[in-house]
Amino acid sequence: MPEQPIYFGILHFLGTAMILFALLHRVLDRATPVPGMLLCLLFYLFTFGAQSGYLGLPGLPLIQLPDSWATHFWLIPLGFAAGGVDYFPLLPWLFVFFAGSYLGIPFVRREMPGFFYRSHSRFLGRAGRYTIYIYLLHQPVLFGLLWGFFHLYGALTGSP
Repeated sequence: MPEQPIYFGILHFLGTAMILFALLHRVLDRATPVPGMLLCLLFYLFTFGAQSGYLGLPGLPLIQLPDSWATHFWLIPLGFAAGGVDYFPLLPWLFVFFAGSYLGIPFVRREMPGFFYRSHSRFLGRAGRYTIYIYLLHQPVLFGLLWGFFHLYGALTGSP
């Protein structure tokens, strides 16, 4: 859909989240995994309504954001303005990203149950070598399959 712009998509989000994590990891490392994940959950819930114009718990707005923020292009990455298709703003999703870093700590320390470390999946290993091709091809392939399905469905049912 080339007529629909992507202002802050998943790749923008991931790149920005990695840079922010690199800048903030010393502060984030002060919390142990469970409290860190709980704080991330709390901040996620608190910022979940940013796109709807408020901060607070879902269904319980505590801070109403100014309506004018929705018109500022430079606030798109934060989640206060509309971001087009494939929109993945920093708020609230940055806290999910940070929670993942806390979840990774027990993996790195090898504190998880043994079955997490035992086996190697040939399929996943092979797929991992070709992720860029999978990423680039999955959208047109799915689009083509769905187009074909709905075209055939329309022909069989007589609907457009």
